[in-house]
Amino acid sequence: MKNQLQLVTNHQAKELYELGFNWETNHYYPTVGNDLDIIHDLHQTLNVNQLFEDKIAAPTVALALKWFRDVHGEFFTIDVASTKKYMAQTRNRETTLIDWAVVDCNTYEDAEMELLYKFIADYSLPF
Repeated sequence: MKNQLQLVTNHQAKELYELGFNWETNHYYPTVGNDLDIIHDLHQTLNVNQLFEDKIAAPTVALALKWFRDVHGEFFTIDVASTKKYMAQTRNRETTLIDWAVVDCNTYEDAEMELLYKFIADYSLPF
């Protein structure tokens, strides 16, 4: 089995797009379809220009979190708790105090996904 980073879901990709995510990725979803319809490695596709109008970026969860960190200044950590469960936290940049935490994730990837859910929900709220 090949190790691969987890891609965001089709729904998350659409929400990220609406929030302004515009980074180049190697994976894309068609603008219509479901999670199973992933266009892989567009750089190797011959008809790239035609596909550009009909796709939405499908970043890895790690890249989406990096975007929230770089673009929105989010500060977060993922640690292993004493219970051997993963803990995801967001922190205030100035005080480093914990603003939010989820402590019962079975895997690092689950903790990443919890952070992504939180950031998408926070930034999707009307201001």
